[in-house]
Amino acid sequence: MSKLSQYIKFNKFINSFKILFLMAFSFAFIISLNNLEVFLIKFFNIKGNAWFNSFDEKVFLWINNNNSSLEFLMLTITYMGSITSWFAIAVFLWFLKRRKEAFILAFTLLIGGVLTFFMKIGFHRDRPFQVLAEARVLDRGEDFSFPSGHSVSSFSSTTILGRKNKKATIPLYIFSSLVAYSRIYVGVHWPSDVIFSGLIGVTIGFSILKLERKILNLLNKH
Repeated sequence: MSKLSQYIKFNKFINSFKILFLMAFSFAFIISLNNLEVFLIKFFNIKGNAWFNSFDEKVFLWINNNNSSLEFLMLTITYMGSITSWFAIAVFLWFLKRRKEAFILAFTLLIGGVLTFFMKIGFHRDRPFQVLAEARVLDRGEDFSFPSGHSVSSFSSTTILGRKNKKATIPLYIFSSLVAYSRIYVGVHWPSDVIFSGLIGVTIGFSILKLERKILNLLNKH
């Protein structure tokens, strides 16, 4: 094997390792942000705002109190739509040697997670079960309600993956919509939370796609 081919092989190994490291760092950072949010809320005793309207209340109660036979299905969907599951897909893509796509997905989740952290602290909106006595709670959260992290990560990831595999676009958006629906069903989000969070996720996804070449060039440069 020539020195040039050895150098190319070594360079590819370093680049793939670098991508995996950045993905792992992104995941660890997002998890630490979630823990930091809960800590800040308790340490500074930050009180939530119970702002909601008749649309939120009526639609929430209609979804949340309807058809208890779907509990297992909705809990399964809500866990499948977590940011951990989307990072797992990024790792899976990395092992399939679709490493640029894996990195862009992980980077998108990182941006969405950071934005969600600051928006939750900024809006500090109470969750439905903290306001409505009739709320049925299946997945209690300790942080604030807006935006929905599940919806942001699901719709942003769907936008990225759908652009890379257009045949999967519609199924992915259907799944993301079910994730958003499940967050209302399990009692932790208002309808307006998931609607606007979905729009935020799509916006993040398209923004990252528009800047994809610059992001990858920056990665290769360093």
